[in-house]
Amino acid sequence: MATSVYMTWANEAPHTGALRLVRHCLRPGTTITRHRHEFAEVFWCEAGTGYHRCGDQDLPLQPGDTLCINPDDIHALGAGPDGLTFVNASFLPQAVRDLATRHQAHWPWRPGQAPCPRRLTLRARERLDEWVSDLALAEIDELTRDAFLLDLMRLLNSANDGPDAPRWLREALAVFCDPLHLGGGTARLASLCNRSSDQLNRQVRRCLGITATELVNRLRLDSAARMLVYSRQSVAEIAASCGLPHAGHFHQLFRQRYGVTPLRYRRAAWSSAARKQPR
Repeated sequence: MATSVYMTWANEAPHTGALRLVRHCLRPGTTITRHRHEFAEVFWCEAGTGYHRCGDQDLPLQPGDTLCINPDDIHALGAGPDGLTFVNASFLPQAVRDLATRHQAHWPWRPGQAPCPRRLTLRARERLDEWVSDLALAEIDELTRDAFLLDLMRLLNSANDGPDAPRWLREALAVFCDPLHLGGGTARLASLCNRSSDQLNRQVRRCLGITATELVNRLRLDSAARMLVYSRQSVAEIAASCGLPHAGHFHQLFRQRYGVTPLRYRRAAWSSAARKQPR
């Protein structure tokens, strides 16, 4: 059996506050090799497909799949043919011992229990998107960390409740989140679903309470926000690649969703990243 890399909180998360939050965008076929760590973590898939390996078992991953990893769990993961985008949040379990004790019945990090994916509803994924937007630009203190973990427990414990997206919509969204498809708008999403635009709109309204157009624009803006942080492309190039080529419209939508202009969002993210570099 291959050896695993051991990660410590001090080495992996310097100057990041009480909670470390990172978005990973893996290219098709990319793998993260076997590793373990002294901290607990949770990750949820935003787009694409892949697998998570714990022991000798490979579990498939799709958008909405969420796993809670215990300290010292040896695991690995990899991206499928369309890549994999996921968000990882980590924290020291001893720092939240009181929280875990008070909510023991719902605490998802159970020693000795192998991690098992839970499929979040689209509504729950929207809620996590809001958390990522709020936390990405700030140092995360203990109060914010605890609030996030409490909300995460609530979402996980209602993961299978309420209207969830049918498989055909989940699979289509996993492909559609690629910038290659975002420009096609609702027509392209309906085509990937093999449904009419009216059928798509009815299903999105049932699951999310918004229109298909609003969902597509959210996905475009979320993709743009990621590119603003992780690429050097200009704002205009990013907007065009996400299917929003008209500058005024893009800026208006982006500000409505994130509260700041695209350029200010990028500057704040880059400034925050610079402050978190080890000294």
